[in-house]
Amino acid sequence: MEGLAESAVEEYCGTKYVAEWCHKYSEKDLTRFWSKMIKPNKSVTREDTMHDRILFGKGFLPTMAGYAVGYKLIQRYLKEHPTVLTLDLLEVDSKEFFREVL
Repeated sequence: MEGLAESAVEEYCGTKYVAEWCHKYSEKDLTRFWSKMIKPNKSVTREDTMHDRILFGKGFLPTMAGYAVGYKLIQRYLKEHPTVLTLDLLEVDSKEFFREVL
C-alpha cells in the first residue's frame, strides 16, 4: 500500500509535487532495500518496532526506504498497465500485484 498516495499526487498534481524521497534512491538501491530489508521482514506486523524502522528509515536504515520501495513498485505496475489509474490499484489483489512487479 505504501507508495499509493505519492503516486496519486504525481498523477493528479504533477511530478514536481511528489515527496523528495520518491526519487532519492537509484534502482540499484531500491532493489537492495527490497532484498536485504523488506522481503526478509515481510511478515512483520505494525506492532513490531521493525515495521516503522523499515518504513521510515529509523536507526541505521535509509530514510523513507519502505515508502520509496513501495512507490517504485506502484510506478512499475502503472508503467506496465498504462490504462490503470492509481485509484484502481486499491482493487488489485496484492498477490497479483507482486507477481507482476517482482
